Amino acid sequence: MFRPEPAPRARLFPVPLSLRCRERSKSRAGQDGYGVWALPPPFFIAWGDRGDDNRRVSVRLLRLADYRVMPWKNGLGSTTEVARWPEGDGAEFVWRLSVARVEGSGPFSRFPGYDRIIVPLDGAMTLECEGGRTHISSLHAHAFSGDAVTSGTPDGGSVRDLNVMTRRGKAKASVEILSGPRTSVFEMADGEISLFYIASGDLSVASTRATAEETIMTDGESSLSFESRGAAQVILSRIRLEI
Repeated sequence: MFRPEPAPRARLFPVPLSLRCRERSKSRAGQDGYGVWALPPPFFIAWGDRGDDNRRVSVRLLRLADYRVMPWKNGLGSTTEVARWPEGDGAEFVWRLSVARVEGSGPFSRFPGYDRIIVPLDGAMTLECEGGRTHISSLHAHAFSGDAVTSGTPDGGSVRDLNVMTRRGKAKASVEILSGPRTSVFEMADGEISLFYIASGDLSVASTRATAEETIMTDGESSLSFESRGAAQVILSRIRLEI
């Protein structure tokens, strides 16, 4: 949720690789022990003023050099993996954010047990899914099942798209398109991961700034300042863990 009012002051500190950064307070009702999530640098922990509870949130900048190119599951192309959890090379994941270039009409890889959201970034495309056809405009989101037999046809023969995938029963995702300049406060819920992919322009979350094709990833409950400038186009993916 965004609200246009001054953000609480937050202090950012670099965190060493060895620190696991999703610590839950033992004092909260119904919680005992810690939930942890290991993230490599560069990322920061922000302490914000939230009354009598000192909340902690990680803010991490992902650059193009941090992304990983891998072949499509069906072997007919490649995808650029922006982030995933758990990290690693395995075929199984709870959630994944990726970007792919679709050249011409063809089948999508099937991901049984996953829910998918696709956002064309630089053009439009038609998705055929279990006999139905949907035309998706640039920078519009469309959700579909990874179980379904699906194919895509880009307008003009080629399109780059962003994909969010979540393992059904373990995580859920939502996508919002943020356009143009704005300054507001970004509300983060406990147990929620947020990924800001910058399609164009630039964006700052707290004191972390990203430009086109970079991503800011946040994790933890807090309020952080959010500022996009000029003709910015940002795809915000929110992922809530259910495990």
